[in-house]
Amino acid sequence: MWQQLTERLSSWKEIFWGKSLLIGTTLWLILGAWDLIKSELLPEKYQSWTVVAQTPHLQWRTWALILLVLLLGVLLEGSHAAIREREKASAERQAEIARLTVAASSGKTTLNRDWPGDWKLAEDGFRRYEKSYVRADWFRDSMGPVEAWTLTGDKSEVVHDVQALCLQAGKLLVVSPMSSRVSAQLRSQEDDTDRWLYFLKERYGLQDTMNGTSAANGECHVSMAGSVRNLAAVSARACIECGSNSFPS
Repeated sequence: MWQQLTERLSSWKEIFWGKSLLIGTTLWLILGAWDLIKSELLPEKYQSWTVVAQTPHLQWRTWALILLVLLLGVLLEGSHAAIREREKASAERQAEIARLTVAASSGKTTLNRDWPGDWKLAEDGFRRYEKSYVRADWFRDSMGPVEAWTLTGDKSEVVHDVQALCLQAGKLLVVSPMSSRVSAQLRSQEDDTDRWLYFLKERYGLQDTMNGTSAANGECHVSMAGSVRNLAAVSARACIECGSNSFPS
């Protein structure tokens, strides 16, 4: 409940605060400039030209309507700017992932490449979301067996962006010099996102771990669960370590 309220307040602040602050600051500067020009440059007869004196004396309902229209315009413009910023960040991440995929498929993964620089780009991507609430939940049950990762904890667009960054980092694990430092089991992972999450699990472990048992058809089954909290911040720290291990020897 508290986390959902915090997410809503963060979204409202992103949409409303920046635009309203810009408008308020602009109006303040305009009024200050007008007062300076009026008092220093204009004749005496213009000194009575104040905002209050020149403002039309309208009914309060009219003023309320004008303020509502202005508020609606600020909200629409703020929403548009927030959407465009997220689309731009997502497009940059997708372009970087595509570049790395093309480089890997064309055989351009040589030691001449700036692998520490690539890991730094991955770190910068995660840093954009280090204050988010995105986490990776892991679950395994011997009945089936079933094992899966789920990314959740924040707004869907933020979760998708962090997931794309995990995909990029998971690909880097097998195409960069870090490949020789990860286990064969990690390298054999087909899903790049899962490869990165299992790497974090091996490197830093899980939080909020739980274990349980269940019985079915006379057999005892074990289930385990845990989470990588603050996924973006943990991933950024891991990218620094991977980058330091990717310098040519």
